[in-house]
This record gives sequence, C-alpha cells and structure tokens, in this order.
Amino acid sequence: MKIKIPLYIEMERKTKKNKKYYLNLNNYRNWHYIISNNIKKKFKENLKEQCTFQADYIEEIHYQLVYWDKRKRDKWNILAIIQKFFLDALTEYWCIPDDNDKYIWKEIQHKPIYEKWESYCIIDIKKV
Repeated sequence: MKIKIPLYIEMERKTKKNKKYYLNLNNYRNWHYIISNNIKKKFKENLKEQCTFQADYIEEIHYQLVYWDKRKRDKWNILAIIQKFFLDALTEYWCIPDDNDKYIWKEIQHKPIYEKWESYCIIDIKKV
C-alpha cells in the first residue's frame, strides 16, 4: 500500500493568507505547542481516507523522499517528523495497536529521487 504525503502542511489563517509549514525537525522544535498540535491534526486529517486497513503488525515501512531540486538536504530531519506524525495517525485510526517495535518490525529509508515541480514523501507499507 503506497501513501503520498506532501512535505508541508498549509494552515488557514483568519486575516492573512494561508501559511505553509514545512515538516522538518529544524522547524518543529521552534513551533509553538499550539501550532505544532494544529499541524499534527491537519496532517492526520489528510491521511484519514488513506488509512483504512487494519493489521496486527506491519512487516516493513519504506520511506522515499521526492524533491523538486537537487539541493543537498538532511533527509532524516524531514523523515523524523513525517515518521512521527504518520505513526501517530496509524495508531489513532486503529490501523495498528501501537507504534512501538512489537508492531512495526522494520523501517527503511531509500535514496531520494527528483521530480520537477513537486516535493513529497512516498510511504510504502508491507503489512501481514
């Protein structure tokens, strides 16, 4: 099962135009706790339609980033937040009982690929 996740969350604001919050560890540690919680809620809402399976455990989760340019990046800064929010969403929607090592056996991060005009993360789940 493949899931496509954008590398940012766009949050609506009342008086100003919408703001994009890029999902990475550098930004996450500077967010106010209320903003961080709202971003996590929006992330989970975006995954609700894609998280329809139920499994006792997940054998493998593959992460692959897709960038729109070839700048050098620290991919784990991005994947750390995406992984955290994604696994929290799986447990909230009862796809898996918990997000610890007993229920998720292996997580693999692949080399990034490049696609013009769009950046996102592809998560491939191999469940039993």
